[in-house]
Amino acid sequence: MTPQPDALLAGSDAAPSLLAAALRMTACLAFLAAGSWAMLRWRRRTIAGGRRLTVLDRAPLSRGASVALLQVDGRHLVVGVASDGVRLLRDLGSGAEAAAFRRVLVEADTRDGSAAGASR
Repeated sequence: MTPQPDALLAGSDAAPSLLAAALRMTACLAFLAAGSWAMLRWRRRTIAGGRRLTVLDRAPLSRGASVALLQVDGRHLVVGVASDGVRLLRDLGSGAEAAAFRRVLVEADTRDGSAAGASR
């Protein structure tokens, strides 16, 4: 039941089946590529959309302590960070209080930078 060389060379039955196989293979590869592309897009959206916590700003207080402004699900939280752990200092909500506190952090950071430069 091995194919005869003469039948393969004749091309009457072999050419259409070879063309059909090549078309099926191309269609399968295109389907796999489209599926991979869709999976990557879906994964990027879920990872990017899945971030619920963002550190908005952070200011050092001493060598082992700092204060940070976090945004968690639209709410702004002020936390203290020290070697013994993290503590919630204040829940600012989602309004103007958070923006005012962020300005205070930025001003404190610029003052610390200019004081450090003046002491050198």
